[in-house]
Amino acid sequence: MKPNHNALNTPAKKLCAITAVTAAALTLTAAAPQSVTTAFTVQESPTWSQIEALKGQPEIKAQQVDALKAAADKLSVKAEEARAVANAATAALVDAVYELPDPGALDEASRSASAAEKLDTIAGTPAVNIGGPSTGMLTSTVATADTNHGTTAGETAEAVTPEERVKLAAETQQTAEQEYATAQVEAAQVLAQIRFLAVDGQDPSYFQRSVDDAAHRVASEAATRLVEQKTRKQAEEAARLAAIEAARWQNPGKGRISDVFGPREIICSDEGCSSPFHRGTDVATGCDAPILAARRGTVVYADYDGTHGNFVLIDHGDGLQTGYAHIAPGGFLVYPGQQVSTGQQVAISGTTGASDGCHLHFEVYQNGNLIDPQPFMAAMGSSIG
Repeated sequence: MKPNHNALNTPAKKLCAITAVTAAALTLTAAAPQSVTTAFTVQESPTWSQIEALKGQPEIKAQQVDALKAAADKLSVKAEEARAVANAATAALVDAVYELPDPGALDEASRSASAAEKLDTIAGTPAVNIGGPSTGMLTSTVATADTNHGTTAGETAEAVTPEERVKLAAETQQTAEQEYATAQVEAAQVLAQIRFLAVDGQDPSYFQRSVDDAAHRVASEAATRLVEQKTRKQAEEAARLAAIEAARWQNPGKGRISDVFGPREIICSDEGCSSPFHRGTDVATGCDAPILAARRGTVVYADYDGTHGNFVLIDHGDGLQTGYAHIAPGGFLVYPGQQVSTGQQVAISGTTGASDGCHLHFEVYQNGNLIDPQPFMAAMGSSIG
């Protein structure tokens, strides 16, 4: 048989053949056009450098734009949720400050005014640290549950002092504002990247300006939110104080009780004689003493009235009126139709009418009928004299 010299029947010949095939493949590869593609995975939060690298890759760019649009939708929802939490946290902070005790306050009105001043000091303008570390959104606005100790949020709130509650509320508010700011800025960056990919020839810094603008808007919104919540609380406080004022009754005059409601001896003076039934309570105020409105209302009479002498009648609504008699000559400090507040001085004590000395004769009318002032005022939480 004639030997086949083309057969690869030796290791040396096989090696030579492999080398030749490899060389040919390399030659073909070198001659083919090269298409260099940067490895890139579509992301929800790409960096600006990654976004810039997509300019020359239409297919991947389109995929990335779709991903960014989906991310923008999610961030929009997240931002709205964060805004609601920030609103609630700011409201809770304002409420907590108004609950701080103030031993130096003389009444509810001064305590409320003091709280408003403290809020300006404690809260100030909320700080928003854009780009800082996320601490997680806190949904509790005053106190959170302590899972390590098994206590509930309500139990925690009872355990802390008002001052500690303010501190917790302030920390929660700051965290909520930070979460909202982060969501808004992230959303602005995604939208800026979408716009960047939609046009050619623009530097990324041009689109970054909208992100910076969003950061400034968020900071401004945080300050506005605090002002709005302060205004809301002040309106609530005004309504609360008005309700207290409307319900409050005041001692009309200082002094000992010199005569009570009911039958008594007739008293006569140059100006006439009294009834055998005393229709009010007498307070020995002395001469020229202040006579105060027992409750806020409208003056319906301020003039001379026979044995009453100089007399003021105030209508308080709800079928209630109070009368103040024996006012000094020229002692009227109010006029018919005038609105008066609880405790406002309406007259000066004297001894006009059927009177044997300077004092206040105080009357209470209920649905037009005279009633005993002392038990009535006691029921209203006040006293006489």
